[in-house]
Amino acid sequence: MDDFYGELADCLDVEGVKASDALDAFPEWDSLAKLSLIAMVGARYGVHLTAADLLGVDTAQSLHNLVARKRGE
Repeated sequence: MDDFYGELADCLDVEGVKASDALDAFPEWDSLAKLSLIAMVGARYGVHLTAADLLGVDTAQSLHNLVARKRGE
């Protein structure tokens, strides 16, 4: 998961994302970005996320932790 934050930035169509960034601070963090993220995580990391999984996610780091946990890391 070396480039997770870069891939997240691509989903949000922004230049960069840091671990400490609050996702809801990005105007681009909308339903389309969430669907794009779910698709990217499934394709890139083999992890099935649902919209419900994202409800408790507030920062880029917590999203990274969620994906890592679901991958068994």
